[in-house]
Amino acid sequence: TMEMLEMKSISSKTLATRAYGAGNRIGPRGLRRIACSYKPLPRLRTQSSLRKPVTCFSQPSDNSAPSVRQSSADQRHGDTTTASPADVPAQPSRHRQGSDAAGTARAAYTHRTGNVPVPAGQTVAVSSKDGATFATVATPIGVSIQYIAPGTNKPVPLESKPSTSGGSSVSQLPYLLLLPDMDGMGISSERAWPSLSKVFDLHVLQLSTEHQGSFAELASFVKGFLEQQLVGAPVQRSVYLMGEGFGAVLALTVALECRDLVDRLLLVNPSTSYPTSPLARIGPLLGRVPAPLYNAMPLALAPALSAAGADPRKLAADLIFGGSSSSSSGSSGASSARAGLGGGVSLPAVRPPAEVAADAMKVLVSTIEQLQHISRQLPQRTFTHRMAMLEEGARLLEPRLGDVEQRCMLLIGGRDLVLPSAEEGKRLAGLMQRAFVKLLPDSGHAPLSEPGQDVVPLIRSEGFYVPTRTFTAPPKTSTRKIGASSGGFGSAVPLELPTQEEVRRTGKSWTGQIRSLTSPVFLSTLPDGSIVQGLGGIPAEARPLLVLGNHQLYAQDMNIMVEQVLLERGVLLRGLAHPNLFVDSQAQGSTETASSPSAESAGARPLVYGTTPGRSATSSNGSGEDKRGGDDDNPLPRSLSNTYRTFGAVAVTPQNFYRLLQQGEAVLLYPGGVREGFKRKHEKYELFWPSRPEFVRMAARFSCTVVPLAAIGFEDCVNIVLDSDEIRGNPLLGPRALQSAATARVARVGVAEDADNDQSFIPPIIAPQVPARMYFLFGKPTVLTPDLCSDKVKCQQVYLEMKREVEQGIAYLLRKREQDPYKDFLPRYIYENPPLGGAKRQAPTFTLP
Repeated sequence: TMEMLEMKSISSKTLATRAYGAGNRIGPRGLRRIACSYKPLPRLRTQSSLRKPVTCFSQPSDNSAPSVRQSSADQRHGDTTTASPADVPAQPSRHRQGSDAAGTARAAYTHRTGNVPVPAGQTVAVSSKDGATFATVATPIGVSIQYIAPGTNKPVPLESKPSTSGGSSVSQLPYLLLLPDMDGMGISSERAWPSLSKVFDLHVLQLSTEHQGSFAELASFVKGFLEQQLVGAPVQRSVYLMGEGFGAVLALTVALECRDLVDRLLLVNPSTSYPTSPLARIGPLLGRVPAPLYNAMPLALAPALSAAGADPRKLAADLIFGGSSSSSSGSSGASSARAGLGGGVSLPAVRPPAEVAADAMKVLVSTIEQLQHISRQLPQRTFTHRMAMLEEGARLLEPRLGDVEQRCMLLIGGRDLVLPSAEEGKRLAGLMQRAFVKLLPDSGHAPLSEPGQDVVPLIRSEGFYVPTRTFTAPPKTSTRKIGASSGGFGSAVPLELPTQEEVRRTGKSWTGQIRSLTSPVFLSTLPDGSIVQGLGGIPAEARPLLVLGNHQLYAQDMNIMVEQVLLERGVLLRGLAHPNLFVDSQAQGSTETASSPSAESAGARPLVYGTTPGRSATSSNGSGEDKRGGDDDNPLPRSLSNTYRTFGAVAVTPQNFYRLLQQGEAVLLYPGGVREGFKRKHEKYELFWPSRPEFVRMAARFSCTVVPLAAIGFEDCVNIVLDSDEIRGNPLLGPRALQSAATARVARVGVAEDADNDQSFIPPIIAPQVPARMYFLFGKPTVLTPDLCSDKVKCQQVYLEMKREVEQGIAYLLRKREQDPYKDFLPRYIYENPPLGGAKRQAPTFTLP
């Protein structure tokens, strides 16, 4: 009864099922007796804010009214939230049966605080840590979080963990919380614990058979645990959530509520597709079969919960020809049972038939032991409850998948016979903002338990193992705080630098094709004025740094340039992008831009285009393909918006520009704006900079180093069919274009507004031409001085000089291009892609003096 605090009404049949289990038959007389004895309980009073002290109700041991006790934190502050005993009726005590690894866990019930269900009960309190206030939640029955010592697979209580004070080796490792699959104990992932615990501060959530709470209650408990463990931790220390199957659904749910605490997600065959999969129709039937039959069918459960679902041909090859599977000699029988098929022996390369037969028998025995352990861990009532939790979690999560902003690696088994993981991985990668798929073609539903499968090398090979986070600028705070996002995607706060592998991975699907067709040439200028090939002339250590460039048509050259600077110099240029790339920031948890009224008036709302608070970025057909957002006025797909934000782009507003310079960032600015990006016909490589040099005065205030940038090539790759003026005058396209421009967000407001240049967001219609070669020239760096802020005449002179340097750089590149023997596409392509075979290479360019 006490599990139904939030239910408005309940049928007698549902109550009987909750009370006596789904597998027991109850007659009509019993149903009436149960229904008559049931009295609905009033809902607990909700707290409007976690920062307000919460009174905890102690659990009564008899039928007397519960007493109100005050948490220690409240006693210190002298402020309480009281409730009359009449508000909460007497409730019977609930005792645990037997022992459990969770220790003295107590029952937890839920009330709502904001959007997150928080377990409430006799141990709920409000705690403070490093200036942050958060709820300390009760441990639900049958739930525990254990610590895994380095190099082992044996869970131990958190009290046994070495102290993290004094800079212990464990505290220097990235933090990882592993959330198990349906078994609840990590049977299918235990094989990976020794390897993971060597490179992570590894903790594992464990659910015993006694746990009967809801999915929302479990997610709230995990959220509260992370807050208690990580608030006050260094922001440079990476925090991972790893989930397998059901645990992946839980990890995604927690990540949505812990953007300020969780940096990366590692998901193994997520069960997000469960509600629409055949398993959703088969699973509930297993909970209704007679108990003897259920206990005799562990083989039917094995593919869903263990390594038994792996490819049997792979197992046979490991037995006959030798596999890399092995287990530590000190592991217990239960550990060997959980190790998966083939997990008990180390096989040589060539093996006699007698040894193959003997080891096959060992594998069979190990498999039977594993299945028996699964059967003990998942009795019929527990299995039915876990399936209901999975369906609840998956349905709650589905509308919010597009809001997950953490970097995410999806480990997908290509031979998963339980769920359509291969298709689901592609769908999730298209829906989520920063997810990518690592396909394991020969793996099943539980790849972590398969012989020879080590997840750590996979994580390292993809650049997903980041022991220490590196930021574009020093973070405002050195420790983690609730409500202060450490990611900062789309907002003017320090951003975590992507790894080299992440840059290359993004380039393969984004800039790789443009690079292969245009073979870009990068030049830079040294302090003495000499031009060199490469980007050695860019002062990577200078902060703040401002790069001023010419806006080519549609700015498609910018992607390659930002990527090259990051790869070669380790500098992420924070681009100031048009506000049409951004929408509502509050759904993404961005506090920097959303908190500024002037930023809102300028349309600075960083979020994936086409998503709104509480709505999904999912395409209407549910396929997860990269569809454009729901706002028809935005011509950009979500994937492009996400990529811009991942690589540091923010909305171009004076407030964002000021913040970036103030915190010492490297900033990329195209003064010509949308007028220069949407050129008319016969305006190739012309500049349309504003008349007022306000950005120069702001940069001078921070003694900024300015580098002019000239770029050519992309405007020779396309041909303008209809420019913005012609579209306005077109009777078919004009009305729609003007309507779209009227509702588009404005980039220049206030002091940045320029009446001389048309800022209407009307893109020209273009057609591709033969790809031309791209050239980039970074000019000589110039350090501005604060005295320019008060001298408008001198400031104007510096502004005109910068503009002149960009124009001279464009003229230099156009002139030198004529000396390039590979400026034309055909000879360049043949040189870089030898028709008779050989490695690809980049064509040389003109000779520098």
